[in-house]
Amino acid sequence: MKKIISILSLFIFCLIASSCGAITGDFKYNFTYLNSDMFLFGNATIENTSDLNKLHLRWYDGNITIQTHDQDSIIIEETIVPNLQTVDNDRKVHYYYNDGTLLLEYGKSGIKNYENISKDVVITIPQNNNYDIGITSYSADVTLSMSNYENQLNELTISTTCGAVYCNIDRANIVQIAGYSYDSDEKDNRNFVFNGNYVNKLSFNSSYAEVQVNVKEVGSFNNVGSVFEKTIINVDKIKHVELEINRAESFITIIEFDSMDLKFRDEKAYLYLPTDIGFTIKADINKVQVNFDNVKLDSDNNEYVVLNGEKSISIYTENMVYVNQIN
Repeated sequence: MKKIISILSLFIFCLIASSCGAITGDFKYNFTYLNSDMFLFGNATIENTSDLNKLHLRWYDGNITIQTHDQDSIIIEETIVPNLQTVDNDRKVHYYYNDGTLLLEYGKSGIKNYENISKDVVITIPQNNNYDIGITSYSADVTLSMSNYENQLNELTISTTCGAVYCNIDRANIVQIAGYSYDSDEKDNRNFVFNGNYVNKLSFNSSYAEVQVNVKEVGSFNNVGSVFEKTIINVDKIKHVELEINRAESFITIIEFDSMDLKFRDEKAYLYLPTDIGFTIKADINKVQVNFDNVKLDSDNNEYVVLNGEKSISIYTENMVYVNQIN
């Protein structure tokens, strides 16, 4: 059990510490990990894994796909790109499964040179509830598809430097997705896309990647947005919206809410709201334009009031914010 805890501790450290500086020099992958003698290598099918509840993966380059099936097994399928290229066993996927925990690595611990190899991996896991899933990627794109049944994730953490992220889930308690790049040329036109029915606590941010969040219901936001690229947020229901978005044009649609505290720096923002709710906007009225038919301007108090003004919206902006009716 101590060995499992020590391995997990290293995985968690890497999830937190991952950044553009995590891989240096000529970007050769050189992660090391504890208890490497316990890991097996290559494609595999692991039977009798209904107790699986933790999955942690670190991957350097290529594509990561995590999906579910209705079988009591884990399937690990790795493909080398280009397909004609072969690799030795040290450079194949390494994995360790025990007591409901699955750990996966790009290769053997200490390997430093992958000679321009890119590898795709598809991981198929049972349809269990309350998974903890942690993914650390350097330039690999991440696709997580778990929305085909009523599943409940406990915690989902994805940290990437130059990769894209595409997530489709049903429900989750905690979601933390982050991607940081110092240079927009690292990977052009990459997207962070998240689709879900319910998330209790959602943190989703990036630099040099467009962020798209589509969730029916959110308990609370924590640091959602992008720097230097567009941010698109569509939420049907949330009690309190608290957002701070820097240097990114923003498009936000909220259907049902109690209050909002919004901060936009540098770029324009567009807020879309239903026509049948009353709200009061407190802001610099010279930087906010409310395009509602029944809006009233209270210039003495720097407020816009629509209908009964019941919902409270506070806006700080350095550019212009346009509040529009949902068509």
